[in-house]
Amino acid sequence: LGAPMVPVTGMGGMGMSHPGMGAPPLPSPNQMLYGTIKQINQEKGWGHITCKALEKFLGKADIFVLPTSMAEVPGATAGAEVSFNVSAGHKGPHAINIKFCEISAAAGQSFSGTVSSFNPGKGWGFIESPQAKELFGTDIFFHQKAVVGDAVAAGDWVSFSIDVSGGRPSGASVEKVAGGEGGGGAYGGYGKAAVTGA
Repeated sequence: LGAPMVPVTGMGGMGMSHPGMGAPPLPSPNQMLYGTIKQINQEKGWGHITCKALEKFLGKADIFVLPTSMAEVPGATAGAEVSFNVSAGHKGPHAINIKFCEISAAAGQSFSGTVSSFNPGKGWGFIESPQAKELFGTDIFFHQKAVVGDAVAAGDWVSFSIDVSGGRPSGASVEKVAGGEGGGGAYGGYGKAAVTGA
């Protein structure tokens, strides 16, 4: 009756967390994360980076760094601030494309830009800021909890600072700049120009 039973192979790791088997997906290969070098084994050349954002993906804040990737940051020491991507790898996730960066210096800066999108229902959006994009390579995510004062909408000109404590840059102290669009002056002239009818 019916087809003969065939043994199923390849499922020996059912209890293991594996992408596609119930584990959260890894960050996309082009998603930049920020952290600090936790340790380096000078003799063997490998290390670990700690980054709070990894907890969401890996269940822990540390990620392994292969010797070939540690070579991308010559002279690195424990505590150095770095940006990196995550690769799945055949032995598990590891950090790649490692670069030195000044995370803590950026955290103290004030930035400005235009709210490129905002979803009031979900309470989050993105800010387009040339200065921040130069440092972080991406538009800056923000949550409505970070908004100070008046609510913001797409097209609004805002000032903000950066918080990377979660391992990814996000807007903090996001504040609508009086006059809305138009930028200019102290805010560098970026943004949409105000158009008035005659």
